[in-house]
Amino acid sequence: MKQINEIKSLIILGNGFDLRCGLPSRFWNFFEELNKSTVNEDFGKLRTFFKSDFKLHGFSAYPGNRNQRINLSEYNWFEMRKYDFPEDSEEKPEMENDQEFSDLFSLELRKLGFWTSYFVIFCSNSKNWYNIEESISTFFTEESDLYGKKNTYRSDSKETRFSAIDKYIKGLKKVSTIQRFSANEETDLLTRKLALLLLSVFEYKPDTDLSEFLLNQLKIFENLFDSYLIKKSSSNVFYKPETEEVLERLSDGNLYNLLNFNYTMVKSENTNIRRNIHSTLGNKPIIGIDADKVFADNRVYKFTKTYRIMRLAMRTDDSELIPQSINEIIFYGHSLAQADYSYFQSIFDKCNIYNNDIKLVFYYSTYDGCNEEQATRTMFNRVSQLLDNYGKTIPNHGKNLLSKMLLENRIRIKEL
Repeated sequence: MKQINEIKSLIILGNGFDLRCGLPSRFWNFFEELNKSTVNEDFGKLRTFFKSDFKLHGFSAYPGNRNQRINLSEYNWFEMRKYDFPEDSEEKPEMENDQEFSDLFSLELRKLGFWTSYFVIFCSNSKNWYNIEESISTFFTEESDLYGKKNTYRSDSKETRFSAIDKYIKGLKKVSTIQRFSANEETDLLTRKLALLLLSVFEYKPDTDLSEFLLNQLKIFENLFDSYLIKKSSSNVFYKPETEEVLERLSDGNLYNLLNFNYTMVKSENTNIRRNIHSTLGNKPIIGIDADKVFADNRVYKFTKTYRIMRLAMRTDDSELIPQSINEIIFYGHSLAQADYSYFQSIFDKCNIYNNDIKLVFYYSTYDGCNEEQATRTMFNRVSQLLDNYGKTIPNHGKNLLSKMLLENRIRIKEL
């Protein structure tokens, strides 16, 4: 390890770095490979069920117990017998009255965990859209009077999707098989469908904590993505030398510390201290949401990156990673998304970027479908949003942070 006062640069890497070096590390790449497997047929059924107005009747809520059913319609408890497909639909399935919902899917789907199915259903509109962390954050933290409410004109209370599902399942436990489930009249169809998926396909036990169950399901997804990246990185002979070359270009051959938001372990000849903030391949890599708006006493806090990193006990002394000698922070391949805002706030606080002569350098690369002008504009918008958010935390003069740093020539946006 070099003397701390020799280190002038901190390099921060995001997923764009791995992509630049030839690793297909997008979540979309992972799902593309899954779509080539035997579960692709299951994915199609899930999308059809969730993305349409079809209503599901007559399926057992709990595998092995055909007397306990989830009423997903306004019909009487004993009238649930079929999919309510449009009359002209060619997809109307032939089903027995007592078929369980889980019978529609293979055992392989269950092995992939709830979150894999959730992302397939709600994050697959575009190959550029697989924003997994934002999707998780929305599920747990976004409140809406539409969640849990069938009568959407009611706005007297708001739920998150998580709390709506939790409340609905708790209500199910109190329902007699000879009674109509009146809560169905107040619970939106999507909440009921997700509850059915959790109970029937992924065998959630209503007597257990739903948040703990969903955390364990998230770990299943993390392990799957971990295995995928290990396979791709180990089979790519060009990946390692390319990472070394790009790091040397970013550092201009000078000593630097490295903060890596990816799971891959990279370094070059001039790397001093390196830290993978979300853990590394083969060592329980984590996916999580930003802790900025989640209180520590909330059940959802266990899904924040702050909590999960703390649980992993992975920490490098900040005074070593970000010594006082740092005068330049270099970003490459990071979207600067909200999910990681807490980290940037801590770094900027430690470096006191408002008062100190710290330069921020943001590198970008062009790619198919995005020319230099578009890439520059996108990066500037992201930088502006990041510094605007951070400026709000600085008393009195924080709102002029971006203007101040531009005037002092301390912000640079450059193509690699």
